[in-house]
Amino acid sequence: MRLIGTDSLQAARWLNAVYAMFALAAFYGLRRAAWHDDASAATLQAAVLPILFALDFLVYTDVLSLALVLASAACALRGRNIATLGLCVAAISMRQSNVVWLPLLAGLATFRTAPLLLRLPPWRQLVARNWPYLVVLGGFLTYWKWNGHIALGQSFAHPDWSFHAGNLYFALFLFALLLPFQLVAGLRDFAVRAQARPWLWTLPAIALSLYWCFFRVDHPANMPNIYERVLHNEFANWTQANEWARAVFGLIAAAAICALFATRLRPVAAYLFFPSAAVLLVASWMIEQRYALIPFTLWLAFRERRSAACENATLLWWAAGSITLCLGLFRGWFKL
Repeated sequence: MRLIGTDSLQAARWLNAVYAMFALAAFYGLRRAAWHDDASAATLQAAVLPILFALDFLVYTDVLSLALVLASAACALRGRNIATLGLCVAAISMRQSNVVWLPLLAGLATFRTAPLLLRLPPWRQLVARNWPYLVVLGGFLTYWKWNGHIALGQSFAHPDWSFHAGNLYFALFLFALLLPFQLVAGLRDFAVRAQARPWLWTLPAIALSLYWCFFRVDHPANMPNIYERVLHNEFANWTQANEWARAVFGLIAAAAICALFATRLRPVAAYLFFPSAAVLLVASWMIEQRYALIPFTLWLAFRERRSAACENATLLWWAAGSITLCLGLFRGWFKL
């Protein structure tokens, strides 16, 4: 805002919309690099993703943070070390929690042409591909030691690496809500795999057990009546106040895990996305859809798309959801 010489709210909204265009361009580049196909349809979907579209016109740093992470991943996959180094530093400067994506980025750079994660390239090639991430990690650790906390603006609301299951299961519920057609197809694929490997049925059982033991809505900003008409707060507290709603919420989240397990990602290093995303989500205490934004968008870039009918129905579903969310925000029906 200082660079463009204005401090008006309207200008800030337009600037954030420009960042959204950067994010979509980076998504297109990452999708093309991962699947070597026409990424236009996938990018059009990303453009109307409800948890992103509403933020395009609000004054938040999440959209710029997303753009930087997507661009970092695209450059890592294409082997552009200098660009990746600069983008990683910018992404972590914007949101310190973006440091969790370093293993994914290093994996994309190391195994972009390798068929197996366990097949390491020669050590000289390994160092050549990964030096940016070692530099960024060293710089981050130095900053952490100097600042004393991971978050630059430290408060009790952002503790270092504490464990909270809320955002993980809320993100899984969002997956089911936003991708119902892919959820059904993924569950069908999971059931086929589980017939050959019965041990896979332990996956939803473990997910449900962990949910029942660890899911809590206990962040001060998530408490009922702290902020009026905040959509995610109202929903999260309602699901935990009713036993049947709590059970349904957990079952839907467990179903989403099964569908995610059955969805193919490309390249093979993209599977490193899952531990990085899990760390980001469980380390974020306050339950909010914004924490699912980068994990969800990265997964969209790496995933195998379903049938044209399935993907077109998703596009219409998201467009309707984005319009509804924006209409509700602008008319004051609720807040995000």
